[in-house]
Amino acid sequence: MSKARGRDVKKAKVLAQMTYFVLGHPPDKPAVWDNSLLAKIMVTPQKLRASALDSAKPIPEFGAAHIPPQLAYGIGFEHDEQKLLFKYLPKVSETQAWANEQGKPAVPAQPSSPAELDANSFEGKEMTKVEHLARILDLRHASAREIRAENTRRCIRAFSAPDQPNDTGRCEVQAAILTIRIRALWQLMQERGFTGETRRGLRKLVYDRKRMLSYLKRLDRIRFDTLLAQLGVEQAAVEGELMV
Repeated sequence: MSKARGRDVKKAKVLAQMTYFVLGHPPDKPAVWDNSLLAKIMVTPQKLRASALDSAKPIPEFGAAHIPPQLAYGIGFEHDEQKLLFKYLPKVSETQAWANEQGKPAVPAQPSSPAELDANSFEGKEMTKVEHLARILDLRHASAREIRAENTRRCIRAFSAPDQPNDTGRCEVQAAILTIRIRALWQLMQERGFTGETRRGLRKLVYDRKRMLSYLKRLDRIRFDTLLAQLGVEQAAVEGELMV
């Protein structure tokens, strides 16, 4: 074997080890990650592009409004929040506007079908406002920072204990947040190349996750095993010497 060939083989092995410790599972076993809780709640550019077709038609529950499938600022976890913003508040505003113009007490207006909507009517104006609000809240228009903040909110909600919601100090929450940061940075490095700064940052994140998971293992082994499955991380990837 030539020296160049030997260097290539060694480099490939190092990259494979690095990939394993970063992702938490072998690259040829994506199901470990795909079946995890974190993979299902995490927002990625790929998911946002795939959801573009989902908002092509109005949702009957919200009349003629086109509600995006992924909303920013935490809206979307609770379906009642969507109803409040896109169904109930527009109807209240429409009724109040009609009452103000007529000088009469506010009477709930009867909903119209999308085909009967007039852009200049009270209901048509409210539907226009709803469409504008939906576009503002559409997560596909969010920046990378806003997507990162949305993923953090989702981790806090999903990994907090039922009796202690929004527990940002919980080990499960911190490990989940570190994992989405690790995967986001890894994806960036795959697209733009490795630099000394990004590699040091990645190494620190992976080490912090290892330390957090090791602490949880000593604290409660059942929680540790459950969390590994929820993060899509194998135990061997967080134990021993890290190769990052």
